[in-house]
Amino acid sequence: MAGQTYPITVLGSDFVTPAMAAADPNCVASQLTVSVPTGSVILTDVNVIDSTKITATVQPMDTDPAEIATLTLWGAYFGPMVVKAPTRLGAMTKPDVAQAHPGPGALAKPAAALPADGGAPPGPYLVGQTTAAVLPIPVITWTYNNQEIRMSAADGSPLSTQNAVVGQQIVLTTTPKEEDLRGLGFQLTTNVLNEGDSWTVDGTIIGGYNHSIGSGSVKTADLTQTGLTSYWVYPSAQGNPFNVRYQYCVLDLNAHFQCSATANAKFSIAGPTGKISTDPKANPNISSSSFSVLLMQNCDTPPLTVAYLSFGQIQSGTTCHPIGTAGIYFTGNITSKGSVHGNVKWEQIVSEGMIAKSSPSNTLNLNCGTGLDNGDPYPAASGNLAQDSPGFGIEPVTYTSGLRKFSAVMYLMWQSSTPDSIMVPLASVQWGFHDGATGNALGTRWSVDKDSKASVGQNQAITSGEPPAFGYPTWTTHVTNNSCAVIE
Repeated sequence: MAGQTYPITVLGSDFVTPAMAAADPNCVASQLTVSVPTGSVILTDVNVIDSTKITATVQPMDTDPAEIATLTLWGAYFGPMVVKAPTRLGAMTKPDVAQAHPGPGALAKPAAALPADGGAPPGPYLVGQTTAAVLPIPVITWTYNNQEIRMSAADGSPLSTQNAVVGQQIVLTTTPKEEDLRGLGFQLTTNVLNEGDSWTVDGTIIGGYNHSIGSGSVKTADLTQTGLTSYWVYPSAQGNPFNVRYQYCVLDLNAHFQCSATANAKFSIAGPTGKISTDPKANPNISSSSFSVLLMQNCDTPPLTVAYLSFGQIQSGTTCHPIGTAGIYFTGNITSKGSVHGNVKWEQIVSEGMIAKSSPSNTLNLNCGTGLDNGDPYPAASGNLAQDSPGFGIEPVTYTSGLRKFSAVMYLMWQSSTPDSIMVPLASVQWGFHDGATGNALGTRWSVDKDSKASVGQNQAITSGEPPAFGYPTWTTHVTNNSCAVIE
């Protein structure tokens, strides 16, 4: 492992200690050397203990790339040898059959002396070699605005904290790359030491938010890969950046499992907070005075006169285009922390929509559906303001009364002006009503039922979110005004 120190032991027979070599001019002391193609591996404390054991300490530098290190024994040799180390080096092999990943087996005594490589000690034979792969410390890089910003140092420690915004796409890559590790015979594997994840990230991140009229869903961030594309949903606290950590794990050709050191990075995530205020603000239980019923024309051809019951004070118009005052208004209050720029958006999710029309001899029950209300984003909104006034028509004479139950959740969303950003949720409020109207037998006079009432819940500021929605509005269906189905 790059940047770490390992003790190694070579076991065999007929090793020559320095004392033995000094006593006999025909003997050459056994020696060890280590070499790598491009990096730097330090071999220290080489000690020929006796004729059967050699010990040493090996340390790849923390800047070493993924590469093969070769450990070579020089001197006389008369029997099999095995190298023991935390990296699980195998048996030493004859130099002319040395492999990148040595297998078991013994090395016979050389028939003749082999020439020493460059840098080898003078005089002794090249007796045997074994190899080990250097597992580098990973490096985290952030690709932003077509530039690569290095986020972690060679020893894995974080470099300078980078600034980003909630909803901004964060693309992180790492080295060594998977193909580099495969070239050394390693296979990337699940990090069983960290619940299978290679990445550990502070704060709430997601892999994306996919939304259209037909569906809205949150994609979970994939923390198991060598790269990570994600979005922070909520800002970090002042002076407390989010930590990002990456560690990879591999299996070698002998199915030995090991993990790299950990690379670290830091992000300071800015973003606004928000809340929703509703009108009337001081009265969560809205009385029947907020409902109206008028004889109006619907939008069929030819148009029919209907009794139109609305949550709101409607003065004129048609059932498709009523004119008046909406039953509820939403105001988004945004507080920015730091220099952030973006736009407010609204989404409304209908959770209940039921209508019943009745006469003395007949009752018609309708299901008006649940899901995204009319459009993505919510159409009856402009800037920080949104409104709603659901209504429905009752055919006079055919029916003499009508009832409706309605509930929904309105979401205040925000999207950064930074390219490739997604919406993030700031606040939500749940609201709903039940209303009714009754007409005379001729259908010429209508009045709102006295027990008609609406309720508005408390604003819920969203500062954290649990999976699978993470605070986002989600849906799989779409509802439009007056699109109701008969309940059989």
